[in-house]
Amino acid sequence: MSAVSRRQSCPDPASLERWYLTAGRPQTALRRHIGGCGHCRDRLQRLESFYRILKQELSDGPDPVAIDFSKRSAPKTTTYGLLICSPLPDRNDRRGEAYLAALAFSANGQGSTTRLADYPVPSDHIGVIVYTDVANEKQILIARLNGKGLAHWRLSIPGIAALLTLNPAGSVCMPLLGIEILHNRLFFFKKTAKRIAAGSPLHQICSSLSI
Repeated sequence: MSAVSRRQSCPDPASLERWYLTAGRPQTALRRHIGGCGHCRDRLQRLESFYRILKQELSDGPDPVAIDFSKRSAPKTTTYGLLICSPLPDRNDRRGEAYLAALAFSANGQGSTTRLADYPVPSDHIGVIVYTDVANEKQILIARLNGKGLAHWRLSIPGIAALLTLNPAGSVCMPLLGIEILHNRLFFFKKTAKRIAAGSPLHQICSSLSI
């Protein structure tokens, strides 16, 4: 079969991407075609590279600049802010490493001259971005250390939450309490064993986005 006629029998790009994202659900004819078609293998390799980079970006969690940007179109009732958590090694216990949270910045959903990105977090501190979802009566906590998300870490806030498990992007949801209530609270962070993402590429990406 010539290269031209082989390409004419190639699956369309959307079908190939859908096949890849669902971990190549049994489609014998498509598997056989890809095995013998260098053109489709090249396309598949480019897809794998793209989604590998996307998954890595998601695992780092949203950065302050992105959240500053997103809040411009948020409802006016939305509030968001930053807690800078200072290490308190003398208070470490079975719950994890102890940190004292201090509210560094908070704002509503309207534009403001002060931004989240204006507040650097020292390298030995943990930054916790708090973003409210008023419509669903919940708060989203996004924990970051040295610019990276704390994937699968456990978080305890005495008097508020006994045990929260952060998702692959270092985020977790909790009931809507208000940012100010989290000020001057002890936060216990406990690192857990790194989990190997399972399932199809689509499942892995959805897991990183779930909160």
